[in-house]
Amino acid sequence: MKSIAGYDVIKLLAKGGMAAIYLAEQTSLKRQVVLKFLNPKLDEKIRKRFIDEGRIIASLKHPNIITVFDVVSSGKYDFLSMEYLPDGDLESRLISKPDVYFSLNIIKKISDAVHLIHKQGIIHGDIKPANILFRGKDCPLLTDFGISHRIEPKKEVDLSPDDL
Repeated sequence: MKSIAGYDVIKLLAKGGMAAIYLAEQTSLKRQVVLKFLNPKLDEKIRKRFIDEGRIIASLKHPNIITVFDVVSSGKYDFLSMEYLPDGDLESRLISKPDVYFSLNIIKKISDAVHLIHKQGIIHGDIKPANILFRGKDCPLLTDFGISHRIEPKKEVDLSPDDL
């Protein structure tokens, strides 16, 4: 087992061209977390975007958005420490053709999370079933803000019925 910046790495969960995802234990709190390491061969622009991703997610407080615990950036490595969600993703759950009530519950919760991020001027950019993970049986969480970006949020306008 390898230790890094207060975490004991347990195992590799997934690896892509941009990042590697590891299961780890945060040693100070003895809790399991996910560490998302950026591929160190990527350029500075992508590195900055990765760090921004962590900060964007960490700024969001919503029960249906994954929690980021830490953003670590050093000369050697860049990684995010996030909530570990072992209960699968929506893509896998759709195989069993869930009932309409389950589906509507997921749509409502994720729509509420998307509404919050849009009010904050954030565009997710990659909402799909594989990026909706679960905390327990019925609590979906929006994850993978890797291609998200900020825009200037539009001001909400209050309209009365007479204005319509």
